[in-house]
Amino acid sequence: MRIALVNNRTDHLQELLELLDDYEVAILNPDDLASFTPEPDQVVILSGGHLHAVALSPNYYQAEIDLVRRTTQPVIGICLGFQILVYAYGGELLELPEKVMQLTTIYPTETFPVFAGQHTLEIIERHRWVAKVLPLELVPLATSFDGYEVVQHRDKLQFGLQFHPEIAEPTNDGAYFFFNLLKICSDQLARQTNS
Repeated sequence: MRIALVNNRTDHLQELLELLDDYEVAILNPDDLASFTPEPDQVVILSGGHLHAVALSPNYYQAEIDLVRRTTQPVIGICLGFQILVYAYGGELLELPEKVMQLTTIYPTETFPVFAGQHTLEIIERHRWVAKVLPLELVPLATSFDGYEVVQHRDKLQFGLQFHPEIAEPTNDGAYFFFNLLKICSDQLARQTNS
């Protein structure tokens, strides 16, 4: 499995690359996406970023929105990437009064293998926008006090994480969760290749 990492000018690129150290990673800029088609063995990761808010500047993210809608390859959106995923399918994003930068507890809403039986996860959040209304295409998998934290597309292997799994903190369960998610994507790609 290979990774196509769309860098939305995240402040945590180095940490994300360290998290993906076991994979072959191709870094793409949003400008590269108009003609980009993921390879059959690639997972697309949409990084976090803070240059523009998705809800206020959807045209800036149009290539990513189009990619999310058209691809059949697995997609994982992190923070801003989560917001792109939600917006792409018609969800509602809400601006918070101030930026959230904290350790937060999230609560799984579904029994899903990626949670590995955990009833809560401690994760790192750094965002100003939250998803308050999900589109019908997305299913909530975990929530927090602020809203939805993990979503999955009903018919595609697409996930959104409102939090940052790449930020290394002793109490951040996000990396463990992220690795489980990559394993699910890898297993699915292997099944597609073998069929």
